[in-house]
Amino acid sequence: MSLPFHVWAPFGREAWEAGRHAISSGGFVFVYTYEDRAYSDLKHYAARYARAAVADFAQQHALILLTPAEKAHLTAMYIHAFVNGAFDQLLSGMPSL
Repeated sequence: MSLPFHVWAPFGREAWEAGRHAISSGGFVFVYTYEDRAYSDLKHYAARYARAAVADFAQQHALILLTPAEKAHLTAMYIHAFVNGAFDQLLSGMPSL
């Protein structure tokens, strides 16, 4: 990504925290199905937030003209960080073995 680290790193942290919050608040609940779609359902859930977050990011950094490729990269990064934050929150609430 051609954006500087200090610009996109807080965006990734925001996504991580949003994923953790989605689990802790009950906004997203893992539902295990026969097809085991919980992971893809979480990614779909995260994508809704990613689109809004990228639009907000572009508005907040209006002086930086984001290319379509950079917007796609930010969206993918947001989804990835969101999902990992959600899993981190889920696993931190599980009892130790």
